[in-house]
Amino acid sequence: MGFLLTVVLGIAGAFLATFIGQLIGWYRPDQGAGFITATVGAVAVLFIWNRLVAARAIPDPGSRPPTV
Repeated sequence: MGFLLTVVLGIAGAFLATFIGQLIGWYRPDQGAGFITATVGAVAVLFIWNRLVAARAIPDPGSRPPTV
């Protein structure tokens, strides 16, 4: 689950970078984010996910409930 979740969050970060880049005028509507910008977007999304899991706002899909 960890690898797939990381891939999905990375792709979401690339889409976020494209959206923000188009919003502020770095890219035209028919362009996607560049490699570096997409990487920065992916790292930002992964950081936000990490903070939400650390704050226990969302459950950690990689953890298992303790066994008694």
